[in-house]
Formats: sequence, structure tokens, C-alpha cells
Amino acid sequence: MTKLNLSPPWKTLLKEKLAANIKAQGTSATYVSLATLHSDLTPANRTVVFRGFAGESHREETGWQSDLLTITCDKRSPKIQEIAENPNAEINW
Repeated sequence: MTKLNLSPPWKTLLKEKLAANIKAQGTSATYVSLATLHSDLTPANRTVVFRGFAGESHREETGWQSDLLTITCDKRSPKIQEIAENPNAEINW
């Protein structure tokens, strides 16, 4: 059975470049800047860790495909509540 790849072109490019950067630079290549707003609507540029795509694993096949970026940060950080209040954001490597 042929596996159908429904991923958009940006995802394929991102995964290829990220894999090359991790090989060259190590896991620090997974740190990204997440631009959001504080509660008072002033801009915030936050460092978070890109963990891949929801439901997928870079180590093994899971049978899932997703275009949902997964990031992690400390849940005690004020950014959690601030992003919940205003989920508009941009991410940059």
C-alpha cells in the first residue's frame, strides 16, 4: 500500500532544513523565536523549543500526519496565560 503524503510544501522544506541544522548544530537548532503580545499588548519575543508536529515522531513512524507545530515551554511562565488571552503569534527560526 502506498502512503499518501498530504503535507504542504512548506512542511517538507521545514523538516529537511531542520534535520540538516540539527545534524550540523545539534539540538539547539530546535530553539525558535515566538513573537506574541504581553497582556498589556506590548510585543514579546519568546524562546521556545520546537518539538515537531503533533502526533508525529522523528524517531519512528506513528501513522499520523499533522501540520500542527508543537512547541514546549515552562508552564509556570507568564507567556502561557498571555498566549491564551491573545493567541496571535508568529514563529521564526
